Amino acid sequence: MRLTLNTRGGIAAAIRQPPRVLDSSSLDAGLASRLDHLVESAKAVTPTTAGPAHHTPDAMSFTITVEKDAGLPHVLQASDNDMASEFADLLDFVMEHTQKKQAF
Repeated sequence: MRLTLNTRGGIAAAIRQPPRVLDSSSLDAGLASRLDHLVESAKAVTPTTAGPAHHTPDAMSFTITVEKDAGLPHVLQASDNDMASEFADLLDFVMEHTQKKQAF
């Protein structure tokens, strides 16, 4: 499984942030299993079940594209305004286990 995290917005919205990519094959079995669980939990929750969105200046938005060996990619999206805890847990995992790619 491969995940690509794209972020936009925030205080420095004009500065494009490069994507972060995580391939589960680079993780040990325990972490890969945890990642799979986090993905499935985040997929089960939609922003509407996370609570009502409200406008926040400089809010960040996040898109995580999940690609498995077979099938179409699954796209998960949330922002600082409507993020479910399940999405936040997945986001934290991806941030912890990736490095920013260099923008050229």
